[in-house]
Amino acid sequence: MNTSFLCSHMGMASFVHTCGWLTHAHIQMVARGAGNKFVVVEKLSETLHVRLEKHRGFHIEALIPSFMKKKKKGDEWGFGQRLKSALELARAVRSCHFELRDNACVLHRDINPNNVGFRPDGTCVLLDFSHAKAMHGYREGENPREMTGGARNEIYQAPEVSLHNPYGAGSDVWSWAVVAWEMLTMSVPYGDVKEEEFLSRVVEGGERLKCEGQKEWPEGLGWMLGRCFEEVAGNRPSIADVVDELEKMHASIG
Repeated sequence: MNTSFLCSHMGMASFVHTCGWLTHAHIQMVARGAGNKFVVVEKLSETLHVRLEKHRGFHIEALIPSFMKKKKKGDEWGFGQRLKSALELARAVRSCHFELRDNACVLHRDINPNNVGFRPDGTCVLLDFSHAKAMHGYREGENPREMTGGARNEIYQAPEVSLHNPYGAGSDVWSWAVVAWEMLTMSVPYGDVKEEEFLSRVVEGGERLKCEGQKEWPEGLGWMLGRCFEEVAGNRPSIADVVDELEKMHASIG
């Protein structure tokens, strides 16, 4: 484990406690320091946000001539690789919801491109559990309950979170789907919606990301992502069902 990124005196007892439960191939590895005064986290090559910006030409690295760049994982990021990254991220969320010891269920509550990263080998991982909430089992996690809104990142939040309504595991499914859509299309979510219009058009008005009719997408992918954007959280698929479907699609494209 490349544990060369040190976070000192974080003052996040809940973060350390939560991350102590999480060990999965697609979750950033975390180790406790002496007396829980600091944590050591796995060093990653870049975040999803940085990778997206580079591929869109908005990152400073886009200004460097190609012959001066050192090739590395992620430079060539075709659709099949992006679908694999979306699958790996879904597996990480599935682990949080279904695969923890003591039958625990952890809601991440802040899935967005800044909290998704890549190891040097290109593996996609979920990170930053500072807003996570631990539940006693998936049934409790699935049932909507009163909680704070967590991080303020409205583009990736489910409507029920933005409206400060009770919410549960379905909100993570929504957030995963927005990030997955962004990876698969390489487009900015709701790029044509002004910030002041977001509430009226998306949260309250029901405007959704375009999922059907996307080029390159295997059959059923648009339909599945569309289900993740159902207004009623109980009508969204569980992340375990999402993983099952994505694994079939990924296998079908080789």
